[in-house]
Amino acid sequence: MTDTLEYNTEREHLIIPEYGRHIQKMINHAKALPTKEERNKVSRAIIAVMGNLQPHLRDVPDFQ
Repeated sequence: MTDTLEYNTEREHLIIPEYGRHIQKMINHAKALPTKEERNKVSRAIIAVMGNLQPHLRDVPDFQ
């Protein structure tokens, strides 16, 4: 069980810290997808999650 533990000091630096490590992992997954259509679909889902995390930003014109 202890073989799978990850410590923050061992992880890569957060690019967008206000959204956290889970969003960054989702973005890394989206970047690894083979087709543009798949990347776009997953990217739109990530943007929706980001809107749920920061609801006051959803009304900003260039949020997406």
